[in-house]
Amino acid sequence: MKKSVILSTVFLLMFVPAFGGTRTLNLNKCIQLALAKNQTIDIAKRNLWIKKSSMRAAKYDYLLPSFDFSSTYTRLDPKTVDRGLILGVIPTVFADNISAGFSVNYPLFTFFRLQDSYNISKIDVQLAMEGVRATKKKIKISVMQAFFQVLLMKKKYLLVKANFNRLKKYYKIAGENYKAGRLSKFQLLSSQVRFENTKPQLFNSLNQIKIAKIWLARIVGLNFKDQYKLKGQLKKSFLTMSEEKAYQIAKAKRIELKKYILNIKKLNLMKKHAVASKMPSINAFFSYQWSLNKLNIYEVQNRQFTGNWTAGIQLSLPLSSLLPWSRARETEKQISMKIVQTKKRKILFDHKLKSIILQTILNLKTSKNTIETQMLTVSLASERLKLANAQFRRGQIAYNILMNAEADYQKAENILSQSWFNYNISETNLLFIIGLL
Repeated sequence: MKKSVILSTVFLLMFVPAFGGTRTLNLNKCIQLALAKNQTIDIAKRNLWIKKSSMRAAKYDYLLPSFDFSSTYTRLDPKTVDRGLILGVIPTVFADNISAGFSVNYPLFTFFRLQDSYNISKIDVQLAMEGVRATKKKIKISVMQAFFQVLLMKKKYLLVKANFNRLKKYYKIAGENYKAGRLSKFQLLSSQVRFENTKPQLFNSLNQIKIAKIWLARIVGLNFKDQYKLKGQLKKSFLTMSEEKAYQIAKAKRIELKKYILNIKKLNLMKKHAVASKMPSINAFFSYQWSLNKLNIYEVQNRQFTGNWTAGIQLSLPLSSLLPWSRARETEKQISMKIVQTKKRKILFDHKLKSIILQTILNLKTSKNTIETQMLTVSLASERLKLANAQFRRGQIAYNILMNAEADYQKAENILSQSWFNYNISETNLLFIIGLL
């Protein structure tokens, strides 16, 4: 009993890691892995953190006063100090001098410059967030396309394998018919050559699966040597969406359009900020200074720290910015031009988006029509192959007629599989274009 337990334990230790080494991944799991490990997303998130930090700094500038503290210690040449004592002059200069100060400044009114700076930083945060979303969407569509490519290669491999098995049977039947005198030696050799030629095709199909899986592993973030299986299949249902509906969804969901709107809003705030820089500003200030001074002018060594304070309101008017050739005026003109540029780019992108949506929907319709036609072609080719197979078994038709039926069926299945793949890719592209992915 004890010996059997030990053997069972050894068996588990040997084989469980091997079984655990192969992972089963579906499409959602692949997307999750890619989003978790992708360095581009990490860069976008770090950029978002920087923008949030800048927003907090702008908020502090807008709401809180500035505090400053300074202190000074100086040491003079003793000869400079002793000269006053030799001449009998009451000294006002000492070898060591210490002073310190504390000041507070608060902008009472700046024509909303600080508030505009804070609002601009908030828009920068929104743009960075949209950048993170855009990066995730691009990664997601890359994963989906690579995932569908693996499924297509697996489907093609299964078709080649099924063809291989059928040709193997045909070769066996050809040998029987040759022995019975119903088939010539040339036809027997033809069946053998057809069967042998399928082996490289089978090997090539396996290699195509491996290449597609390596590409998917690279996008997902897995090691090339990691063993994994995919669970899923190409979608075999049709999407119903009109061009107008797709365009309306894209207007509400497309990240690029949101970025254009945010950039126009940001440029308007920057222009407002440039105009405000030419206006006067009012600041309140308070300062307190300490210094080491004499309490009595006749007592040379008797010194103590004394303090004094200053408070007031300061009006500043940037006169140079009022000149026609000032930097502030040129900056305002540049921003106005950028606003016009951004609006025109938004219009151009809107027109481009319409054409891309129309083209993608036409691709969907083309793939759908091809699929519907090929489904009938596959059914017809399948029935023809069954009939030819039965006739060949009875020796009623030549081997080349059977091979023609086999080739037609194989071609129809390949076209149908490729059409479903194209439809899945086109549907994924449409969802990405309108912002639903």
